[in-house]
Amino acid sequence: MNDTAHRSAMVIADPSGTIVHFNADAEALFGHPARDAVGATLDLIVPAEHQQAHWAGFHRAMRTAHADLEGNPINLPVVCHDGRIRVFPGVFGVLRDPYGNAQGAVATYAPAREGAQPFTPITAPAQQVRPGAG
Repeated sequence: MNDTAHRSAMVIADPSGTIVHFNADAEALFGHPARDAVGATLDLIVPAEHQQAHWAGFHRAMRTAHADLEGNPINLPVVCHDGRIRVFPGVFGVLRDPYGNAQGAVATYAPAREGAQPFTPITAPAQQVRPGAG
């Protein structure tokens, strides 16, 4: 797929924050090869200035199986392979076992938007954020 407008990057991390899945669209959008991403910590894509807050929230989510912004699309800053920080529309969630225990986390991202500010809600109409909704 060469059309980046329809890409959906997916990053999955285990409960320790180690990346266990980095799909082809994540490679295309962020530039990191999956072979380098899988086995690395989420620090690979989380900007340094946000890492302390990220890890506090991540570990809390793994303890409680809940994340405050879970399921809420927001603009997320990502460190790309070229070292630049770009802002991507994204949504994340806690992966749970059948008993509700946290087993990791997943985040999906769409292509970057020019001028998007980190950690702001996505204001696009629902049918653009969630195809088929509306």
